[in-house]
Amino acid sequence: SLNLRAGKRCIAMSDFASAQKFYESGISFLNNDHWQHQYELSLELFEASIDVACTLNNAELLNRISGDLLLHARSYEDKLNTLYLLVRHGRVSMKLQEAKALACDVLHHLGEEMPRLFGDSSLIADIQEVNQSLSAMSNEEILGMRQTNPSRVIFLLRIYNELLIVLQLSEPSLFPSVSLRMVQIALAEGITDMLPTALANFGAALLASGDPLQAFRLGKLSLQLIHKMNATGCEATVNIVVQGFIAWVSEPLQSIAESHLVGFTAGKQSGDALNSIMSYLFYILTDYLSGKNLLVVRNRSSELIKDMLRRKQQFLLNAACLVHYQSVALADGLEANPSVVADGVDCIPPTWEDFMLVRGPHPDLTIACNVHQTMRFLLFRQMKETLDIPDVLNFALTRKSLLYPFVLIGIFYEGLVSFYMARHSNDDKWRSKGEAALLSMTHWSQYCRWNFLNKVLLLEAENMYCLGDFERASKSYNDAIVLSRKHKFMHEEAVASELTGHFYYERNNHHEALGYFAHSVRCYEEWGAKAVADRVERFVQDNFDSSALFQWPANCTISLDFASSKD
Repeated sequence: SLNLRAGKRCIAMSDFASAQKFYESGISFLNNDHWQHQYELSLELFEASIDVACTLNNAELLNRISGDLLLHARSYEDKLNTLYLLVRHGRVSMKLQEAKALACDVLHHLGEEMPRLFGDSSLIADIQEVNQSLSAMSNEEILGMRQTNPSRVIFLLRIYNELLIVLQLSEPSLFPSVSLRMVQIALAEGITDMLPTALANFGAALLASGDPLQAFRLGKLSLQLIHKMNATGCEATVNIVVQGFIAWVSEPLQSIAESHLVGFTAGKQSGDALNSIMSYLFYILTDYLSGKNLLVVRNRSSELIKDMLRRKQQFLLNAACLVHYQSVALADGLEANPSVVADGVDCIPPTWEDFMLVRGPHPDLTIACNVHQTMRFLLFRQMKETLDIPDVLNFALTRKSLLYPFVLIGIFYEGLVSFYMARHSNDDKWRSKGEAALLSMTHWSQYCRWNFLNKVLLLEAENMYCLGDFERASKSYNDAIVLSRKHKFMHEEAVASELTGHFYYERNNHHEALGYFAHSVRCYEEWGAKAVADRVERFVQDNFDSSALFQWPANCTISLDFASSKD
């Protein structure tokens, strides 16, 4: 028992390796017949050791200890915590089908029904019913519900939450069903420690289903519940869901990036290493989407990848690698070597080429590959290769994927590429794809002008260019540049300026074009995308005569009033 207490103190300090040593020492002091005469202590020590082995991703130890416990447990209830941890380890190891099968088997054993597909009419009716019930309750009524923590309910919600994460990565069409069941269980019991998690997940499902205002309300309520209950153990989990999948509908991406650091700190303080790492990855990714300097992004992502490799952490390693590879390419060029090696670790993560070749096996990774590649097509002007890339928007819609900033930015870039292709090909599908992206950005700009209005304006400019309405196109291009600056999206100011340069160049107004190209180069360089800036410079050097280049780039400017712009 002394080793058990010492291990728990190590967990409180996030020292998992030392905790594991204490737990193993405690197990070694048990009698040979400890499962008969020291059952409760054995159960607690083994469960604690399994939990740490899962955190440390020590598969050999996890399988050995869990097998021993499952063999000697006196009841199915005594197996539940171990089965939950095995589901979690399957998810962390990216063995998603194994994790799903085990979670569903446990839930079936406990009398739960299997998840329904989102198209199921009864599921849609049930979601609407629960949503109406929540809408009828004031925030004060929800926050004032009685507090209770029945162990069976807590377990159900914990394993459902693990299943949710697995389904988000592999079968997102089942996500709404599980999130609904979570909130049904939680509301039936009053305020439990898992109610904030249930509300946040249900909010994410509602947003994807078309009710962003209620989604945002539930997301904020879940954070308030954490502080009301002092439920620090689930703060990192809830913060990831709210900041990653809900808050963007109303709050600036720049502030959301900082909010992910709150989850990172909360996870470290509560011993939730996995969600702490996930929060930090979301922080890096949201910073990248907000236009953070690429040197900062690449350094942080490199250190995170090294940490994941040392921990043998496969979960989210792919996402970290992709954003790192992208930041290196934008800064140093497509031929630069972005590999990351952790000292003392033999594991080598997949290369960019590996990702682009496989684009799976999970829908979430497929979307990530498609988005990053679409961004490269635009930023490196590789448009001819777009015929090989599946739709970002349609892919997300047909698979009922949760909406989050990375997917929406992918839709934005898909729209820009599509309008370019519409002008340079005779295929009507490209303009249809561009218009679909414009419609999506316009929809979300109704809720958060800060994040999306500049994107709407740039897509509108490209659309007007396709239609031959050059006057409206010119105004929208300029408005997009000004608003990108005002809303602190430096990288999108660069993109808008370059596209405006091409607009004028292709219409033989080379004097105006030079000013916009020069402005785009300055913005790309400020973002840290030196390779992209160099590409624009080469285009200018190759396509403008020497008399025009005499003033390049110092005396090439644009005449926009950034100070007096209005949304």
